[in-house]
Amino acid sequence: MLKKINSEQKITNRNLQSILNIILMMILVKENREAEEENDETRKKITRLGMILVTITQFMLLAIDIIEIVKRRKQQ
Repeated sequence: MLKKINSEQKITNRNLQSILNIILMMILVKENREAEEENDETRKKITRLGMILVTITQFMLLAIDIIEIVKRRKQQ
């Protein structure tokens, strides 16, 4: 019972992280567009770095999900 609750909580946490990553990406894209309009090189670099980091985080969450699916299939 506790394992199931823990597993569901992990899934919920990863889903929330994914949603927050999407929101953060939208904010960074908006900031990047504004930086391009204002021709602010520093802001453009920072927003691009942020988008890269969010993308890496999202790929890591995807990898964790795939590992969990493989583990569950092996247990069945």
